[in-house]
Amino acid sequence: MHTKLQGLLLDELLRQLPARCQIWMSTHSIGMTRRAMDLHRDKPNEVVFLDFGGHDFDKPVIMRPAVIDRQLWKNMFSVALDGLADLVAPREIVFCEGRREVGSTKRTPSFDASVYRTIFSMRHPDTEFIPRGGTSEVDKDALLLSAVMSQMLPSIKTWKLFDRDDRSALEISDLQRAGTKVLGRRDLESYLWDDEVIALLGAQVGRPAEAQAIIAEKQRLLAALAVSGKPADDVKAISGTLYNEARDRMQLTACGNSAVEFARAALAPLVRPGTNTYADLDAAVF
Repeated sequence: MHTKLQGLLLDELLRQLPARCQIWMSTHSIGMTRRAMDLHRDKPNEVVFLDFGGHDFDKPVIMRPAVIDRQLWKNMFSVALDGLADLVAPREIVFCEGRREVGSTKRTPSFDASVYRTIFSMRHPDTEFIPRGGTSEVDKDALLLSAVMSQMLPSIKTWKLFDRDDRSALEISDLQRAGTKVLGRRDLESYLWDDEVIALLGAQVGRPAEAQAIIAEKQRLLAALAVSGKPADDVKAISGTLYNEARDRMQLTACGNSAVEFARAALAPLVRPGTNTYADLDAAVF
């Protein structure tokens, strides 16, 4: 059966389902899986995936809904496609700024791309973020790669994503008309060190009062930047100090040896669906 028809079959099965009933399905069907992913995106509390990998079923196991990310997506296809799983293309590719990643193992991941992957892995598991360097490099490479993929894989959507930096409203408007996305804030750090995220970090480690002190310190540091003639929204410039404040005040350990690693490991997972910070970033990227 054609994969699109498989997806339609799943829709029909759900229509035939009596009230207050569930349907459980084990399938290797790519069409069923992709349609289930679409349904999960629209109704995450009604359509869930269970991952049976990595469990010892000779012992009692409590199954919980799996986190839907690109790795799970690839694992599901590895069963259906065997060794061809790595050839499964994402639905969307976003060319972003950041150091290029060498090789396929991503042992030295780009900060921007790795943060985007962490934040959007659940809601956008079939989107890949590819860092191509600075603005000019992203412009050049994205144009070439998009042209190649449009011939090989015409169903894939691609676009470029830039930090706002010091761009004027006119520059941003020109980029957006050309199909390039621009962050609503200066850079990723502005989202990662948002007051809401700092408060969530404080709640997570049981130190909400310290979180408020760090928020106040952030405002003081930004005000000092403005006095010295520097951009008053340059959170990246003060992120090192904020990292030290958070680590010391909250007595954090094993949280990363630098502001970059701390942002990647501790802050990015807190920018999750349901927060205003996530909504702002999602709107800017997608």
